[in-house]
Parts: sequence; structure tokens; C-alpha cells
Amino acid sequence: MGIVLGVDNIETEALGTHMSFPMKDDIIRSILELNAPSASFVDEVDDILDDIRDAMQLRNIVAHNEFAIHPETAEIFSLRIKARGSLQSELKKVTAEELLETADQIYRAGMSLQDFMLKNHLGPRFRRTSPRASESRTKSKASPARLSTVPIIEMEA
Repeated sequence: MGIVLGVDNIETEALGTHMSFPMKDDIIRSILELNAPSASFVDEVDDILDDIRDAMQLRNIVAHNEFAIHPETAEIFSLRIKARGSLQSELKKVTAEELLETADQIYRAGMSLQDFMLKNHLGPRFRRTSPRASESRTKSKASPARLSTVPIIEMEA
């Protein structure tokens, strides 16, 4: 997100830490459309972001559903419960192969973004520390110490 907005890693954390993924996706697409070098660039990023959105939906299903294995048949079941307006539940049989395919799709989506970033020499701007990282803040419970421990990664142009 920081690359598209033109901000560094700490500003990206401040802006996006509590932002939902769909909101981040919408902001990235809007800002990109305004500032991209070409329509083909926007189209390529849109395709990558579509894949990432699909992968994140799959990730959420796996991460937030309950799984159980039938004690006699060893079949895997996924329990999905929704409570948006009414309580709904779905018990679905899944296979290990389906779970592996889901994991692979999530991996491929992330790797396509990485490949795009490397191909276009895009990388985050890193700040070594926050201006307050060395100050003692007694009035706030927030700890600036974690800002000074952000790893520094140099990207080649």
C-alpha cells in the first residue's frame, strides 16, 4: 500500500494497520488509477489484485472455519458459520488436496505480486526510525521502541 501512496514503511503502518483488506484494496486501486504510468500498468495490477482478493477470501475460509475429522472415515469437514442478519451454518466435506490447492493459490497470488514488484523495480521506502523513537514518552502508553526495530531492507533499482 505504501508504494502506491508514496509513503514510507512507518507511515504505511500508521495508515493501514487497522484497515480492512477490502478497504486497502479499494484505496490501492483508486490511487493507482490516478497515478499509474499507463492503462496497461493499471490492468496488470488489477489482475494481480483480483487474484490476491480471491486468495484472501480462500484464506479467510480456511483461517476462520472450524475443521473436524470424522473418527471412523477420516473424512475432513469444514464448518462455516455466518451471523449476518440471521444465523447460518454449512458443513462441507473437503479433501486434503483441496486444502493444498487453496494454499497453492494463496502462494501463487503473493508470488505474482512479488514478481511484478521486482520486474518494475518497486519496493518499499524504509525509514530507519521514527523521530520519537529515541524520546521518552511518559504521557502515552504507546511504545515508540518497536519503530526503531523495523528491519532495514535495501532494494536495488
